Amino acid sequence: MKFSKLEIGRVFDYQGNRFTKSGPLQAEDMATGEARTILQAASVQPVDTATLGTNKPQQALAAQLGHVRTLLDVYHQSAISLADSCDQEIQREELKASYRALVEAIDQLSQQICSG
Repeated sequence: MKFSKLEIGRVFDYQGNRFTKSGPLQAEDMATGEARTILQAASVQPVDTATLGTNKPQQALAAQLGHVRTLLDVYHQSAISLADSCDQEIQREELKASYRALVEAIDQLSQQICSG
């Protein structure tokens, strides 16, 4: 199957490694959690998550949370840059507080998934 045909969140094998599709051209390595660019035309092998061990779906979800955390970091930096350009210190502090709360929630959820 071509990588472009996989739905985001789908687990697949590619070049001897197991990944979770995290974007149109990106996947998370389930073993390391590292993001990797995959060409749309790449041939991949979808994995039936029902046949995986009970811990594998949790690892896939943890990898997806890692990707969400990365996206949140990028968004936060963009928002802070925008606030800086407007010279709005109050908005900047509110953005930082909201960001910290989101990061804490994602980290707690990730720990719960990985521990059990």
